[in-house]
Amino acid sequence: MRKLYPYLDNPWGINYNDQQEDRNFLKQIDNFVNQKQYVRITLLNWNEDGIKEIEGELTNGSITKDSASTVRRTCTLSCSVNGGEYTAEDAEMDFAINKKIYLEIGIKNYTDQYPEYPFLWFPQGVFFISTFNIQTSSNSAVNISLQLKDKMAGLNGEVGGTIPATTILDEMDTQAPSGEYITEKVLIYDIIVEVVNHFGGEILSNIVIEDVPKRIQRVMKWTGSNPLWMKQQGNIDSGIYYDVSLDEPSDTTGWYQYVAGDDVGYIYDDFVYTDELTAAPGDSVTTILDQIVSYLGNYEYFYDEFGIFHFREIKNYLNTTQATMITMARDEHNYLTSVTTPKSTFSFSDDTNLVTLNINPQYGNIKNDYIVQGTKKMKDLGIDYPVRYHLAIDYKPRVGNTYRDLLLYREEDSQLIKAQFPLHVDELPEVGNFNIIYCAGNDTSQFFYWDDTTYKPIEIVKYYPRGENTEGYVTEDWRTEIYLRGLLAKNNGTDASQYFTNLKRGKRPGGQSFPWLDDIFNISKHEKIDVDFYYEELCAFWPEIYDLENQKFWAEEKDLSVQHTALTDGNWFLDFIDPSTSGLGEFCVSNIGRRTQVTNKDTINCLFEPVFPNVVFINIDDDGAEEAREECINSGQPYTQIHGEIYWAMATGGYSVACYDEIKYQLYLHTNYQKTVSIIAIPAFYLEPNTRVRIDDKTTNTHGDFVVSNITIPLGAGNTMSVAASEASMDRYF
Repeated sequence: MRKLYPYLDNPWGINYNDQQEDRNFLKQIDNFVNQKQYVRITLLNWNEDGIKEIEGELTNGSITKDSASTVRRTCTLSCSVNGGEYTAEDAEMDFAINKKIYLEIGIKNYTDQYPEYPFLWFPQGVFFISTFNIQTSSNSAVNISLQLKDKMAGLNGEVGGTIPATTILDEMDTQAPSGEYITEKVLIYDIIVEVVNHFGGEILSNIVIEDVPKRIQRVMKWTGSNPLWMKQQGNIDSGIYYDVSLDEPSDTTGWYQYVAGDDVGYIYDDFVYTDELTAAPGDSVTTILDQIVSYLGNYEYFYDEFGIFHFREIKNYLNTTQATMITMARDEHNYLTSVTTPKSTFSFSDDTNLVTLNINPQYGNIKNDYIVQGTKKMKDLGIDYPVRYHLAIDYKPRVGNTYRDLLLYREEDSQLIKAQFPLHVDELPEVGNFNIIYCAGNDTSQFFYWDDTTYKPIEIVKYYPRGENTEGYVTEDWRTEIYLRGLLAKNNGTDASQYFTNLKRGKRPGGQSFPWLDDIFNISKHEKIDVDFYYEELCAFWPEIYDLENQKFWAEEKDLSVQHTALTDGNWFLDFIDPSTSGLGEFCVSNIGRRTQVTNKDTINCLFEPVFPNVVFINIDDDGAEEAREECINSGQPYTQIHGEIYWAMATGGYSVACYDEIKYQLYLHTNYQKTVSIIAIPAFYLEPNTRVRIDDKTTNTHGDFVVSNITIPLGAGNTMSVAASEASMDRYF
């Protein structure tokens, strides 16, 4: 069913000024109070050809539009039609089971615009008839009552859409040019079209599939036994391309080395359903569509107000599909979630259409301590180990403090460089404590630890003496600062460490003074950082990724860049978002206490997404190389041409699911109160679910953008609509 409504906002094919003019007109009619409502029912046959229009005055009923339901539109209505022109026998025939209804709600046009439209009609959808009732009265009027469901009932099995037999949907048998029969995977796009059209009976012109491409850039990984070397050449103006080699260059400047398992680039490929997708007898079309949504992620499907089927990505104004690689640059902006430009298409205001507003802030949604844990699966070795990312909204301690009497030593078992404040004794006790490193007498060239039955010497990396005029260890990374303060406070002042007990007075037993301890205590007292909370994991993991002697990450090269593989394949990382530089002070740990959000997913398998070139590989030995080049050129995609020996040593990659991406998403979700609002307002029949709206209410001081989830409009003069919406914050904290 197609009708034109020139006064409705149409985002397709018109410019911004025309859209704004339409919205200004709609704002005028939003202010019509006590709108008298009319209904126009267009009867359709099963093929949705128009049969008859019936107009009447609405007496009661309601329309509900719910974004959480696949049957997005439901309607109940009662109307009166002229009994002299329309009899009960006509109604029984018109509203038979083989009919559909195109429904419009109308109001009188009191503006001076669009004078050719004395009534402004608003489409509400194409519906199946669930129930029908007619009544006649002594004044010869005919009362019609209907319960309606949108066309999704034709896909979910209520009216149609049931699959009668086992059907394999992800594969099809076909014939190769050579004549042999082969089995091919089916495009996701084609699966959607097939199930909606063939099993749901929807005509092709009524099926709109968005955001599901037929061709994609498929991530490829290197599988060769020798490393692959790649170097970017050219520039944006002249065109970017890559040199690719299996031999190590004589000068490796600018070259990147990739080993087996590393993602290295892309190929253009069909976007197929790589898993199995088989419908069982009795399944419905929506059962299959739900599986595809689960496979793709952030997608939805529904019928719109014109009875058109849509399958598309959910417009949630949040994009986390491509995260930027973090470079350990201590930059809080790494966690800023990428979002689209704000664009609300409807406004609620207490000056115009807003009647009441109910606000429900969710205090329990606020989190300031995030832990994301996954599992790295080493299939070749048959080993799994956890990967863990910890992010807190907390103040970073000041670095540059000087520590003395500090020993850096190499641990015998792990060969890691660790730190310890040794315990100085006149002579070694008969039985030692395994938590302590001892220094006997004044000889600081020998340190010992207790190994069950005897003392063993420690391999010294470097010792920073106690004297104030000697070289001290000056911290450069805030994590090292927490690590060393935790060492001072370890065991809470038991004999395992004498420092914490005497930290406040800066003295050792016997009266010897150490002013640097007093400085550390005063700084720690002022900063109020919960050192103990972070120390244990720093003690376990920090020496694994950080060279305490040279104060740089083990992966850092001379230019201070971090190798991509070290971050991707690492198993732990800790970071803080400093409230003083990010605008998150109200949510920081010191302000509201620690509120921890733990996410544990086996699908997460690395800390960060791997970094690899944005280049498409073309097999120059393939007959389709010229066509592949044209595809890259037409899309503006950098490409490189390689021979088959390299091309066929690649396999499908892109299986890295990063803690970093999940933690960004959790941070986005849990740094606002996720306000949900209930709105009572003057009806707007053109308002749709998943629409971004603006709310301005001076009474409750509510100003911002929200996304509509549910709309209920009671029909009849003088009624108001109910709207449920959730906060849609854009630049939340930067």
